[in-house]
Amino acid sequence: MAKLVFGIAVGLAVALLAGWIWGASGRSDMARALQTSELRVEPLQTALARVDDAQRMTGKLDQSANARAGEAAKSVADVLAAEAKR
Repeated sequence: MAKLVFGIAVGLAVALLAGWIWGASGRSDMARALQTSELRVEPLQTALARVDDAQRMTGKLDQSANARAGEAAKSVADVLAAEAKR
């Protein structure tokens, strides 16, 4: 009876260890993907801020509005080009 209980306990310990190792193996990939997506969000937020600035300047008939809009469009194009290369 003691051997049976010991065998079950060892089997459970091995199963738990294997599950933990299996679960931990994918965590680094998930963390890397999360970090990459956060970085992409930053260039896009910058581009959106530039677009907003350009729209405000256009409303004021500012001559530099076209330059700001061009910068924003280039930033978005760079992000999309980088994504297409993946």
